Amino acid sequence: MLSLELIKQLDNAPKYLYNYAIIIGNRLSREYEDIILEDIEFTYLYIKDIIKGRWERGECVIKNNANYSYWYAKDIIMGRFIEGEEIISKNPNLAYLYARNIIGGRWERGEMAIFQNRKIAYLYKQYIREAEKNISK
Repeated sequence: MLSLELIKQLDNAPKYLYNYAIIIGNRLSREYEDIILEDIEFTYLYIKDIIKGRWERGECVIKNNANYSYWYAKDIIMGRFIEGEEIISKNPNLAYLYARNIIGGRWERGEMAIFQNRKIAYLYKQYIREAEKNISK
């Protein structure tokens, strides 16, 4: 492997390190992980493919992006990602998906964004009605 100093000079250092971790099938040292944390895409992929579970250091990066926060909750935590909920709640589509696939019902925090999009609002209302019917059975 290249030295830390050489890797830092690469334009695609996070990608290089992620691919290296895939090849060796193991986590990298903290110094190399710090470089991966500079890129949100490779942070997410590193968590998903190498760590395969929650990673607090990575969550500090992931929580700043609605898409990656949603997928982190869905694919990695398989439950609520409280730290990412604020940013998810501002995106109509992701707020709806989060309510449906993560919360499993009404999600008041995301409703302001959801109701800004007529199609998403319609889907959300339909989903909530159906969920309430199933609860009352």
